[in-house]
Amino acid sequence: MVILHPSTENAFNPMTLALITSTFMFASLDIINKRLLIEDEKLLPMLFYSALGATILSFIPALLTWKTPTSLELFLLFILGGGANLILFCLLKAYAATEVSAIQTFRYFELILSGFFGLIIFQEFPSLNTLLGITIIISMTLYTSIYEIHQQKKKIMQKDL
Repeated sequence: MVILHPSTENAFNPMTLALITSTFMFASLDIINKRLLIEDEKLLPMLFYSALGATILSFIPALLTWKTPTSLELFLLFILGGGANLILFCLLKAYAATEVSAIQTFRYFELILSGFFGLIIFQEFPSLNTLLGITIIISMTLYTSIYEIHQQKKKIMQKDL
């Protein structure tokens, strides 16, 4: 809510719904990926179906706004696609090794990198509300993780006694 900065002065922005929907979808995707890995799904088909799903979902919007890319743009799109698949591969390997909740803390590093590259490439500095919201989200996630670790240690020590 801090990042969205709702107020009576600002009119409702429908893109806010896109932000909330994408957040929900990314969280759901993490849970689905973990469940499929538990059910012994292979990594390569998961990467393929992820790319296929993204292609299907983006086909109509791409068709409506299509502009033939230049050679440089094709090269950059190739790098973007390779990087996205590499990130997904690494995430799936991490999900196979541990719980999703243990990884989420590290995924906030993506948020920091996005802000950094937004600043470097687009000269776009996050607003004060965005920085405050990010600080709240990251600090509360770290607090929750540390609290959970201490609770697990207490349980282990009580079993040992």
